[in-house]
Amino acid sequence: MHTAVHMGPKFIYDALYSVCDDKAPSHSAVIRWSKWYHEGGKRIKGKPRPSRPVIDMTSENIEGLSLIDDPILQLMKYKSKLG
Repeated sequence: MHTAVHMGPKFIYDALYSVCDDKAPSHSAVIRWSKWYHEGGKRIKGKPRPSRPVIDMTSENIEGLSLIDDPILQLMKYKSKLG
């Protein structure tokens, strides 16, 4: 948005950092995006990247997730394994 109104990458980075703090994109990324936009880029679409690994929804995986979400259930399961 700021690039469209001719704000420099330093201004854009400072604005992003003031809002996002350490989660803001790097200064070099903002410079790259700004340059790309001024060269006529209209959509941000990078090179294809590998996607996240696919996890099969098995009953074992679902049970494992429910144990993470419910610490008491997790303790009960460990207690039953110990005897």
